[in-house]
This record gives sequence, C-alpha cells and structure tokens, in this order.
Amino acid sequence: MLDTHKDHQEISQVSEASHVATLAIAGDVLGLAEIPKVNVAYHLQGNPSQPWVAVQGGISAHRGAGLAIAGRQPWWRDVVGPHKAINTQQVAVLSIDFIGGGDGSSGPKDDSWPSATQVSPEVQARAIQQVMVHHRIPQLKAFVGASYGGQIGLSFRSLFADCLERLIVISAAHRPHPMASAWRHIQREIMSLSSEGDTSTQKRGVALARALAMTTYRSTEEFEERFQGDTVVAYIEAQGKRYSEAVNPACYQTLSASIDHPCPYPSLEGPPCHILGFWEDRLVPPSILKELSALTEGSLHLHHSLYGHDGFLKEIDLLWELIPRFLGR
Repeated sequence: MLDTHKDHQEISQVSEASHVATLAIAGDVLGLAEIPKVNVAYHLQGNPSQPWVAVQGGISAHRGAGLAIAGRQPWWRDVVGPHKAINTQQVAVLSIDFIGGGDGSSGPKDDSWPSATQVSPEVQARAIQQVMVHHRIPQLKAFVGASYGGQIGLSFRSLFADCLERLIVISAAHRPHPMASAWRHIQREIMSLSSEGDTSTQKRGVALARALAMTTYRSTEEFEERFQGDTVVAYIEAQGKRYSEAVNPACYQTLSASIDHPCPYPSLEGPPCHILGFWEDRLVPPSILKELSALTEGSLHLHHSLYGHDGFLKEIDLLWELIPRFLGR
C-alpha cells in the first residue's frame, strides 16, 4: 500500500476547536462506591455541534488522541484530525484520561484514592457516558476503541446501546486471552516485588515489566528482522527505562489489571460492530476476534502486520482505508 505518512503529518497543521475540561462525578454512578467523587479529565477535539465520536486507545494513551495535551504528544495524530481517517472537520472527537491512570483523571497517584480500588472497562464507559450527559449529547455517531479502548467500547455498547450508532473495535476483544493474562500477571508481580523498595527499585520494576510487555506487543517476525545479538536487549531496556521515568507504578498496575476484566457479555442485539485485527497479534489473536464477531454478528477484518498488536498504531494507511468506511462516509 502507498506510504502517505508524510501527507498525514502535513494535514495535522490545520487549526481547529479544542476543549479541555475535568468533570466531577459521584463514584457510585461509575461503579466506584468507595470513592465519593471521581474527577474525569476529557478532551473534545473539533466543533461540538458536529456528531460526536468517542476515541480511546491502549493503557498508555491519554485524552489527546489527535492534539497535544498537558505536554503529552498525541498518540493517534496520524488518524485523528482535520481531513484524516477520523475527520474532525466532520465530527467532534471525545477522549478521556483513564480513571485509575496517571494523567488528569482520578487514580492511585491521588492521596484520597483507596489502595484496593479496582477499575474495570465499564467504569471508563460510564465516565464517557456521563460526559455526554453533561454536554446533553444523547448519542455517539461511533465509538472507536483500540486495544484497551476497544474493551471500553464493548462495555459502552452493552451498557448504553441506545447511546451509540456503531462500534469500531481494533486489536481488542470481549475477554482477555489466557496467555495475555498470564503475561500481564507476571508484569504486575514484577512491580509488586519491587514496590517495597526505594524509588530507583520501584522504577526498575516498572522498567522490567514494560520491557516484558514490549516483547508481546510486536510480532516475532519483526524482532527476527529488526534485531541481531544484544541489540534486542538494548531496545527493550531503553523502552522500559523511558516508560519508568513517566509512569506511576500503582497506576500502571491498576490499568494492567483492568485489561483482565472481561467486558459485559456481548449481545447480538445492539449497534453494528466492526472488528479489525491482525493475524500476528499475540495479545488478541484472531481466534478470539472470530468469537467476538460471532457473538455480535459484527464484520470481521483480519490483516497481516509486522507490528502485531501494535498494528493499531503503525498501520496508518490501512486505518485510513477502513475507518472512514466503518464510519459510513
């Protein structure tokens, strides 16, 4: 497929409306009865009078899908924006900082956060619906969820079917694959073992957990093609160290555990579901996507990607081809 990555970047220079805010929500409304008030930081990109599309990504993502927010670079800048795959000249894009994460929403970084609090994808879905209520938006044109965001989208479809026209799920499914859960358990145990140490020990725990995670995000074929000898060690160590400098260990553990919460069981009844996955994805393999497609009667689109699970971040041309079609334009 033709590489238009340069064109994608150039289009991002178009200026547009951007609204950044925080909404205080009663914890029991979200399913967090142990917390009196939960702050949900969100971002609306585009004209709010246009149809709304919710966009959420993996646990490292934040509310700035297409624009930089609070010093953090947009995580989907080549997909979200004016005249892009999700065209903010035609729709308004709503994204939240994850509850339980380390950004603007409430989470373990806050002194008032109860240490045993568990956050499911349903909690995030309810938060998005509450932002809609606050702005008097009765329905989303679409929910586009990738990786963890896809689990949130599936939860939203189950909880608020009348508030959604269609769901687009990328590199995500209705339940965690047992092997993926095992990998994440080991990551969380590494962080737990290092949590009693000093700051440097805690950071080392996060770095090792992230280094292990990096081996699951990409395909074995990419590693074989890309690395020789110790270069792979240098790569995963560098990725882990960089992540450890930016991430709160308790927040990382909270959102990692959230991935392993199964979504409400998908139903045939509900908005149309479009499912995009990658044959080389070891975290969300095709077998589980086929199961999701059967449960929802959703359209299933499987493609090859050297990047495995991270295809949702790297296969930009494919996303430009499919997402507008899924959105019905």
